[in-house]
Amino acid sequence: MERIKPSSIPEGRITESVNLRVSAYHDAGYSNLYSYDNFTVTFHLIDRTSSAWVIVYYNDFDDGTNQGWTGTASTNYYRSFRYSLYTSYARKSFYIGADYQEAYVIFAVRFTNTQADGYPKIYLDGTLYFEPDVSPSPNIWYQFVIPLHLGTTEIAIQSSSGYMYIDDVYVVAK
Repeated sequence: MERIKPSSIPEGRITESVNLRVSAYHDAGYSNLYSYDNFTVTFHLIDRTSSAWVIVYYNDFDDGTNQGWTGTASTNYYRSFRYSLYTSYARKSFYIGADYQEAYVIFAVRFTNTQADGYPKIYLDGTLYFEPDVSPSPNIWYQFVIPLHLGTTEIAIQSSSGYMYIDDVYVVAK
């Protein structure tokens, strides 16, 4: 499958679905089929720089404070100069007004240690929303995009071991 990368996403979001077939074989030569399954994966590509979005909140911690999150500002690692949030458990509430139809939180996170499988855990309003099947590698920045509901939403990000750095937290809506 080939596709051309768009130079911009004027609507702010593209949704693409890919049909996949996963096959399992009895042998290393892939000649004796054991089983297969077909499924569809849907990708939601968000361009936060699109004029379709309003930046409702932006936390870059560059004032040296935690900007309402649990944790402390740190200069050890950052995506936007000079600070990021340093913590093992981050939590903050955001309010999205009824004049919007959809909203997302976008954030970058970097872990100091290898995470156990199923971490990081991301909670919305105390309910587990996301946990990966495979743990992320340490000392690499990852970016997450999570849809938010209208009204007040509390987001929490939990590390399994060690600490994490969080930076460039955007809440966008339209």
